[in-house]
Amino acid sequence: MVERRADAEAASCPQGDQTLRIAAEDSMAAPLIESAQEWSATRPVVQDYCIRVEVTTHRSADVLRGLVDDWDEAEHGARPDAWVPDSLRWVQQLSEQRGDLIGSQPLVLATSPILLGMSEPAAHAVRLHGGLRWSEVSDLVEEPSGWSRFEQDAWGRFVLVLPDPATNPATGLALEGVLAGPDATGPVTSEALAEQGAQDTLGRLWRNEPREVPPTTREALTVLGRTTDPGAEAFHAAPVAEVDLYRRNLGLDGDQAPQTPIAGFMPGGANPRVEYPLVAINGGERDTTLSRATQQFGEFLRHRDQQRVLAEAGFRVTAVMYYPNPAPGVRWSTPDANLASADGPTSQELIESWHGQAER
Repeated sequence: MVERRADAEAASCPQGDQTLRIAAEDSMAAPLIESAQEWSATRPVVQDYCIRVEVTTHRSADVLRGLVDDWDEAEHGARPDAWVPDSLRWVQQLSEQRGDLIGSQPLVLATSPILLGMSEPAAHAVRLHGGLRWSEVSDLVEEPSGWSRFEQDAWGRFVLVLPDPATNPATGLALEGVLAGPDATGPVTSEALAEQGAQDTLGRLWRNEPREVPPTTREALTVLGRTTDPGAEAFHAAPVAEVDLYRRNLGLDGDQAPQTPIAGFMPGGANPRVEYPLVAINGGERDTTLSRATQQFGEFLRHRDQQRVLAEAGFRVTAVMYYPNPAPGVRWSTPDANLASADGPTSQELIESWHGQAER
């Protein structure tokens, strides 16, 4: 009986087994591994190969750099056949630098809205006294007594930090939210970015950052998690993807959870969101097989059960409405509207405009 079953499996995969290696950002790795194990157990066949999916964790910046340059297997392990970065922005950058490596259309698996991470007292004050819209942020940070708007005069200026948007997608998306205007739903265009008003907005945000800005969103959250006294904080808010805030407050990102959860506040207006794509990567001996395997695995991830796995990990998906509980600091708020994201070239121009503020 066992021999007949083995013979049948071999006959269905005359070319043998093939491994589809997927590099995923840390937040996506756990749900992808669960789904990969379930799909691989069905012995899916693509072009006469039985496919097994292997998911490994990699920082998106490292994958981009490794793919654009020569992939260093000694440092990063086997070169991936597919990629799930922590933002569509990374795929856009790869397309611009090495478009020949894009082996399939990016398939968005899940999304996560951008919030402002704040201490709970600070977020409470904002909610209690009228809230805040994305379009108001650049004017607020320039007010010498910005917290007086929320009846907290002693806290002084409302200080927002924006870690480098080139390596922190939440920052770039937050900048799009601020630039979009009070009633717009996007996307921010290259023409709009070139206007003086947009450059002035970026200038206000740049000038009013503190001297020391954490290099990453995660480090900014770590600082915010050290105190619950806004009057003593070096800064009061930092943009963050909702799923990353959820993971930070529970210590699911590898570091110890903060003693007091960091609160997530969703500004009013069209809200930017991170899109998490799956894309095949060219460059192996069996590009066609692995590209098709990537697409088939992506279709499997659209099934309701797999969407539930992503939702349980803190992502927003279309097939199910489910939010993890407990989720300290996260309210799973519904945006007024979703902001359409800028295209790749405009996103890059925004990064360059942000860096150019240092010369103004």
